[in-house]
Amino acid sequence: ITLLRAFNAIKERIPHNLVFKASANDYWNNTIMPYIRENGLQSRVILIDGNLNRNQMDRLYSEADLFVSPSEMEGFGMTPIEAAMSRVPVICNALDTLVESTRGLVEYYSPSRDYEALSCKILEVLAKRGSMDLESIASRFRKHYSTATQAGRFIELFQAVSKH
Repeated sequence: ITLLRAFNAIKERIPHNLVFKASANDYWNNTIMPYIRENGLQSRVILIDGNLNRNQMDRLYSEADLFVSPSEMEGFGMTPIEAAMSRVPVICNALDTLVESTRGLVEYYSPSRDYEALSCKILEVLAKRGSMDLESIASRFRKHYSTATQAGRFIELFQAVSKH
């Protein structure tokens, strides 16, 4: 709802639509949809419900002008990393796990439920999108989260544990 409120606050200032990759669950039906209807956002908010394969997700990321993760409960936070690896600007809630997993390489907003802070951050990132070094960020994530790098970390861990 924070992202939706942020979008509603700036909808007249941006040409973008808001696309959710989510499930039409009870929260969507009982909280999100009523807000969309009350604010006349039906033509600007799109729900992509259902499973997408890797190619479909990559295309969804690559066609976005911005990816926002306002999540308040993340175990790791892979979606912002995937979006960044697709050279898309990313904004995350400044949740510790998201800051750690995204390595301080993306944009952050706080507090998590402050839709005004998020709407300001969205406008800021959209304005500077063209000057952001998105390829460098993508490259750093690809290297850090590559299979080879992760396997090397496991090997180091196993070697360290076996010495004790």
